[in-house]
Amino acid sequence: MKCYVLGDKVSIRLFNLLGIEGVVHSGNPLEDLDRLLKNPDVGVIFVTKGLVNQVGARMESYFKSKYPVVVEVPDYENPEFNDTVINKMNTMFGFGKAEESDGKKIGS
Repeated sequence: MKCYVLGDKVSIRLFNLLGIEGVVHSGNPLEDLDRLLKNPDVGVIFVTKGLVNQVGARMESYFKSKYPVVVEVPDYENPEFNDTVINKMNTMFGFGKAEESDGKKIGS
């Protein structure tokens, strides 16, 4: 079973660090998602929030898929990303919370 992430380049690179393959959306995210859904080797598809917002309500049917499982994840350009991904990675590696360039803590 393979896992894929569908989204922007930065989010995909972060997932690549975890060993998850990525697909940068080609301009038509529904075609990209359909292609992944038709692949019998794919078990989980992570879709970035920005892409979900771009597609809109039509994503609901994909989230109801039993196999492969489609999961929405925060993307790099989303403010939730800093709290959920960057800060967890910083904490894991002992760096504390991420800070903006003006010295304020992100997510505070």
